[in-house]
Amino acid sequence: MTCKEILIGWLNNAYAMEMSVVKTLEDHADDYNEIPEMRGKIEDHIELTQNQADRVKAEIERLGGEVSEAKSTLSQAFGSISGVMSGMAKDKIVKNAIAEHSTEHFEMASYLAIVKAAELCGEDETARVAREIMEEEKTTGEELEEHIGMIVRHYIDQNTEME
Repeated sequence: MTCKEILIGWLNNAYAMEMSVVKTLEDHADDYNEIPEMRGKIEDHIELTQNQADRVKAEIERLGGEVSEAKSTLSQAFGSISGVMSGMAKDKIVKNAIAEHSTEHFEMASYLAIVKAAELCGEDETARVAREIMEEEKTTGEELEEHIGMIVRHYIDQNTEME
């Protein structure tokens, strides 16, 4: 296996990951109907994530690879299953926020590995794209961290009795 083949494989994993996140966020969006500010932020996050997937797909194709539809379909199905599972919990908006925050950290680490692999393979353009996406994931993670407090406050306010 060549360095480029490994890199294309990891980019395919990243593409599948991003498409799974899009599906999960779409599932989560309706859960935030009672918190319009969060609903808007989730919709922005969906748009950003789709854009990231498109950029990863473009890199795969630029490197001469093909997007693995099987990986993408399997990943999207997993996203749907995890969405259903969190939907069963009474405090699903809190669990959704925790899952979204932890996903950003997983994505950051994934793109860090892609940056390093791209550098080792001499693929500077792929490294640049992956570094940009990694920074976007970091920013999104920081924003989600700030919003967890708002989500927890909303949940507590809605589910506790006045003293």
